Amino acid sequence: MNQKVDLASRYEGADATGSIHIAMNPQALVLSVSINEGWRKKLAPEQFADALLDAYREAMQTAISAAATAGSSGAARGPASQAIAKILRDYDDDGPSADWYTGIRAKLDRIKQRRKAIEEYVAEARVDPIDREVRGPNGYLTFQLQRGIPVSVTAAVPALRSASTELLRKDAMAAFRAANLTAEN
Repeated sequence: MNQKVDLASRYEGADATGSIHIAMNPQALVLSVSINEGWRKKLAPEQFADALLDAYREAMQTAISAAATAGSSGAARGPASQAIAKILRDYDDDGPSADWYTGIRAKLDRIKQRRKAIEEYVAEARVDPIDREVRGPNGYLTFQLQRGIPVSVTAAVPALRSASTELLRKDAMAAFRAANLTAEN
């Protein structure tokens, strides 16, 4: 992704099919979840939970990237988000160099260091146990949280087959709210 994003009041992410969209504020807190009425044509019910998590991650990445680009410390309030934002800051570009070659070498070294730091962070996060689980009130979705961030989502697949799109949306928002990941609690 690595594109620059301007600071805004709202950042969005979607799953690969464009069926699920999540909007976040600059502090990486969920503002809304929207699910297209025709999601079942693009996603099997077994894929819904992963698609929801993908949309969440995409929105979070956009919000964190915008904050890092703007040098804002307001984004990323959770420990995991703060750790990633710190990695992005620590290995940021130092500016122009005396000559082109030296500048390119330095930039490539910083990219390599940033990538290694992110890989180490992800490896460490995978070792940590799940802190807690949060369920939506209707029981369609269960979030497994690690350091306050959803690392996996499971769904009651048989129930998803007949659930209304609006009920799924409300269940997802309620689960994000129960996990303290929404702008309004």
